[in-house]
Amino acid sequence: MVNLLRNQVVSGCMVFNKKDRTTNRIRPRDQWMVIPAHEPIISQDVFDAVQEAMDMDASDRSGSAVSSFIFTGIRVVASAAHHSR
Repeated sequence: MVNLLRNQVVSGCMVFNKKDRTTNRIRPRDQWMVIPAHEPIISQDVFDAVQEAMDMDASDRSGSAVSSFIFTGIRVVASAAHHSR
């Protein structure tokens, strides 16, 4: 889902020159070529707002590993409770 939310295709644009061919690293955004290609699924304003919210969420985590799976850790907690009796 994150890949879809980060993909500019949903805003009607295609992105070229995103990666360096020799190092396979992502270039700075000012070097990307963003071209309107088709009717957008969402408006550019909504896309930009989602990117900003996702960037803020990522910076709030400050490098900590957070699982997106709701039941992660339940088995560990349950077995720890069993061993503490």
